Amino acid sequence: MLCFPPPSCSALLGRCRHRRVILEGEVFAGILRTSSLRTRNWVCGCGRFRSISDISLFYQIRCKSQNGSSHYLAYRRSRLLCPLWTCLCNCLIDCDLDDFIDDLFKGPISFKEEPYNDSIPELLLNPYSWTKKSSIIFVDLPAGTGFSYDTTSSAFKPGDFSQIHHYLQFLRKWLVDHPEFITNPFYVGGDSYSGMIVPVVAQKIVGGNTLEFPIINFQGYILGNPYTIRGSGDNFAIPFAHRMTLISEELFESLKTSCKGKYVNIDPTNVECLKHYKIYKEGSIEEWIRCKNRKDYTFEIESVFSYHVKLSSKGYRSLIYSGDHDMLVPHLDTQTWIKALNYSIVDDWRPWFILDQVAGYTRHYANNMTFATIKGGGHTAEYTRRECSIMFSRWISGESL
Repeated sequence: MLCFPPPSCSALLGRCRHRRVILEGEVFAGILRTSSLRTRNWVCGCGRFRSISDISLFYQIRCKSQNGSSHYLAYRRSRLLCPLWTCLCNCLIDCDLDDFIDDLFKGPISFKEEPYNDSIPELLLNPYSWTKKSSIIFVDLPAGTGFSYDTTSSAFKPGDFSQIHHYLQFLRKWLVDHPEFITNPFYVGGDSYSGMIVPVVAQKIVGGNTLEFPIINFQGYILGNPYTIRGSGDNFAIPFAHRMTLISEELFESLKTSCKGKYVNIDPTNVECLKHYKIYKEGSIEEWIRCKNRKDYTFEIESVFSYHVKLSSKGYRSLIYSGDHDMLVPHLDTQTWIKALNYSIVDDWRPWFILDQVAGYTRHYANNMTFATIKGGGHTAEYTRRECSIMFSRWISGESL
């Protein structure tokens, strides 16, 4: 995608003698081009391909920003101590455009917001970049996501376990190639369907550290609006719609009574439930199909709840966040499986603030898990850039939200 060659990634991209750099960004064949950006923040992140088994995997590294420090050597030492995490860009539920925007919102650049006038969008420095507190590797997986592709046969059919296998291969090979990052505190993260992949990857990193090289300094994981138990979110859509006042109190009570809380795979003999459910659907638009067909992917994992149990029992940190306007994976669903972990509450449900304004609500558990909602956030909560950036910055620094 974007290739910026400053000295903060000298091991990756070569050295630069200047503290003040001009970034000239390109996205393949000049589809997007930035105007010159003058900055004292070091940005790195050349999109590269890495051969992993039978695929060519595309990734980008976004290194920790210099944040105005005038002494590069001091900055370089701090970068090698700062958290490093991988963000899985998964297009099974999301779309490639969402992945690209997610990269922009977390990374050091963003679009200039202005009315479309037939010109090429301009890229600007992102004041809410997550790279102010960490270095991030964005990984396009499975094969077919973004620019990653299969190198063997068109008959190759990706699935959950092959994706996990490729992910783990990539992580260890990348760290072998870049040993200066091996001691960094390491986190793994992602959004949406990545919730079915990241906990498994995390558990396998922990288990593999006793058998494989290099040892990854694993500290925890980060998940936004995560799928956790297949299909469970669908059953929370109606209670969520009721809470958001999208349906009337009378309709909700009728649905709850006739369907007995089960709104998926309704019994065809339950006439009353079907009648009220039809009324509910009449108030909804038809399915909006924007993403690619997913028939070529094998969905193999039904639940990752047990992986959360294993990881949290070992005390690894985790941040689970939900946009409070997400109806695809409602926060009600996420809170239900977190409650089922049955850990005691250390910091009970409360608002968290940005400049005396409520940015969401949070709760912290004894298993080192933090749950947070993002006020006004949808399924891709990162669209609320300011709130998500500050939430991440506080959490990764070990501060209370």
